[in-house]
Parts: sequence; C-alpha cells; structure tokens
Amino acid sequence: MRASSQDTYDRARRWLASLGTLCAGAMPLEEAQARVAAFASMLCEQYGGEAFTQASLQTVARGCRFFPSYGELCEALSAWLKENPPPRHTAIAGPSGGEFDGWSGSDHSWLAFWVDNKSRGFPSNGKSVPRQPGIESNYAVDHRRAQVAGLVRQQSPKAWARIAGGMA
Repeated sequence: MRASSQDTYDRARRWLASLGTLCAGAMPLEEAQARVAAFASMLCEQYGGEAFTQASLQTVARGCRFFPSYGELCEALSAWLKENPPPRHTAIAGPSGGEFDGWSGSDHSWLAFWVDNKSRGFPSNGKSVPRQPGIESNYAVDHRRAQVAGLVRQQSPKAWARIAGGMA
C-alpha cells in the first residue's frame, strides 16, 4: 500500500472506530474490529480520504442508533459528500505554444531550481551572494553556478536545453 493510501486507510479506521464509539449498542469487540477492518478498505476505495472528516463523522453518527451496515454507511457518506463536496483543485495552465509539452514535474522542478539559484546569485550557503563591483569573477559563485548547471544538465536535459539556449 502506498504511503498516501495507508494514511487514508488509517484515517478511515480511526473514523470508523470513532463512529462505533458514538453509536449506541452492545456489539462484541471482535465483531466491531472485524467490521472496521472490512469496511475501511472498501470505503477508502469508494470515497477516498475526503469523506473521513470530523464533520462527516458528526453527521453520520447523528443518524445512527447502532453501528451501521456497509450499505447504510455508503448511503450516509454519499449524502454527506453531495452536500459537502471536497474542494476541487484546478491545474494552472502552463505557457501556451507548447514549449513545455512533454515536460515532467521533475523537469519543471529542475528549471525552477536553476532560476531560483540564478536569482539569488548562486549562493553556496543558502544566502544571496552579490557580486563585488569591479571584480570580474567570484570563485565561490562561479563554482556554485557550475555545480547547479551540472546537476540540472544531468537530471533534466529538457531544462538544461532551455537554460543553455538562454531562455532561463
């Protein structure tokens, strides 16, 4: 299970355990644990992590006299999500013209790494290093520039081609 999937699964288990605590009834511990284990993975698949919030727990628990069946849980969560849809994240469009077509997130990150270092004067210790007036070269800055260039060239040929072409 991926880390994010495991986090969602753990969240669903905690949510279901809390629901069991809030619902009246005298269900044996083994049965409650079996239900939580069985329901958690199916509910994660069905709803993802957005369904397992404090607000949804309060709403679902208010409607339950006893620990609900899987079908009752799905009905209650679907109704809650219909009234409280999770926020939708809209992707930001890149520059038009297709100049970044085929770029991965990593390519964009390496280009951003170069631009950030360039804007701060290629600092070797994380702080900006302004060039001294009248001094042609600053060894530390030139060395750091070469290090950053080598990294970008090695990790993202697409970003390096843009940088070497004078576009960044």
